[in-house]
Amino acid sequence: MKKYGIGLCIAAVLLAGIVYGSYRYSLYKLDNIDLSGIGDTDPSGNEFLTVDTMDQDRITNTTKYVLEHYNATDYSLKEEKKNIPAEFVGKTREELIEYLKTYEEAPDIEDLEEGLTSFELISFSKDRIVLRKTYQPPAKDYKYYLIEENGYITVYYMDKKTVYEYTDIKVEILPEEIQKQIRSGNYITDIQQLYNFLENYSS
Repeated sequence: MKKYGIGLCIAAVLLAGIVYGSYRYSLYKLDNIDLSGIGDTDPSGNEFLTVDTMDQDRITNTTKYVLEHYNATDYSLKEEKKNIPAEFVGKTREELIEYLKTYEEAPDIEDLEEGLTSFELISFSKDRIVLRKTYQPPAKDYKYYLIEENGYITVYYMDKKTVYEYTDIKVEILPEEIQKQIRSGNYITDIQQLYNFLENYSS
């Protein structure tokens, strides 16, 4: 009976040792798991990897800037090295592309007159960016477009979207031939020709 009790004590000690050893080994394994690749979790508990946007390339005031001018009529391409515009500094690739799209919708007057059709990003890095303006010059050197609106002449730039001037000239008072030209859309080649026309027919 005594031997039986001693045997039970030894077995209990061995079992306790095994349990404790397993516990210590588990702790060791947990301490050495690499968690560096695990991201945060969303509210539903799914894991996702976080992206630090600060690591993206951004334009600085030392970034080299090349602007290409492409003529889609004669297929000529000219390069111009320029200083980085202040509004470019700090922008990422995606932010610059969005800026160019916005500019395309409302370009400056000079680009309008030259027939700008697109402004796009060719290459991007923090050291150098290349942009391209593509132009489709009109067949003739027209700069202004006259059309009838609500009975009066309105002067547009050649893009036919940007208003140069709303006039008080009634189309019905013009000579019949001029009326036909205005109603079908009349092009004016330069500012002097436009001034002459407006002076002749203004009240």
